[in-house]
Formats: sequence, C-alpha cells, structure tokens
Amino acid sequence: MEGTVPTDIKQASDRDIPLIRRIAQNTWPDAFYDILSQNQISYMLDHMYHPDVLSDEMKNPNHQYLLINDNEGFVSIEFNFDPHRKLTKLHKLYILPQYQKKGLGRNVMNFLIDQTEKRKQKGLILNVNKHNPAMIFYRKMGFVKWKAEVTDIGKGFIMDDYVLKKNL
Repeated sequence: MEGTVPTDIKQASDRDIPLIRRIAQNTWPDAFYDILSQNQISYMLDHMYHPDVLSDEMKNPNHQYLLINDNEGFVSIEFNFDPHRKLTKLHKLYILPQYQKKGLGRNVMNFLIDQTEKRKQKGLILNVNKHNPAMIFYRKMGFVKWKAEVTDIGKGFIMDDYVLKKNL
C-alpha cells in the first residue's frame, strides 16, 4: 500500500560511500538505459560518484547524503542551495529497482519537503533529464517545470534537463 511502507532515513557519512556508490551503480543502468548511452552512464557514474567527490560534498554543512532503510536507496540534498531565493536542491534520489513503486519514494519526498519547510526555505528544486519517466513521479509530488538547462559535463557529454520546482 502506498504511503504505509516503513521508511527509515538517516544521515550518511564517509563510511557509507561504498554503499552509495553500489546503489548508484545498481540504479543508474535501469534508470537511464533508454535515455543515455552506456558511455555517458559510465562517465557520469565515475565522475559524480568518485569517493573524493562524495566525501567533499559531505563536508558541506548544507549538503547531506541520507540513506533510505539502511541500503534501499539514498538521497543527496543541499539546503539553502540558492540563499537569495531560499531554495533547497535535491541533487539525487535513487531507490533500488526492487523497492520502487511501493510508496517509498513518496515517503522520502514528503520527508524532504518537511525538512525543507523546517529550514524556512521557499522551494525545493531538482534537475531531471527531459526524457526521464521519473518526471511523472515528480509531477505527482507537486513539482512543475521551472526552466530548461543544458550542462556540458565534459568528454563531449551534456545533461539536457528540466529544472523542476515545488513552491513551499
């Protein structure tokens, strides 16, 4: 039943980096196989989930990595990402395929919205590939297209995204 699945969310630390990398490696091919080339998936996984990159992000006091039910998924969220607009940015939300479509994502998103509101932020933003079916989930959670964004990530690859926003 949606919304009743147990959801335990706890802050990750450097010792959880191997687990975060493993979850990313097990979710990305499934999430992006129809959207990105295998070369781009590999490049992005190597770049975005390098242990040094994850460790540096964890050192930012506003940027948190959270584990979902110990090992079912993870979140990367940066509170006060845009201090002038009072926006928090959800950088990553990945749940292992076997735990998807059971209400876990909704529970996590509601938790993140609650945490963002407690910090007196005016909105929550995220980037999503323009062709990612996850856009349906984000719309159900009240996000709307705010703008389009194309980012050169190197090696001839780009991220062609919508930035979605939920006003709080």
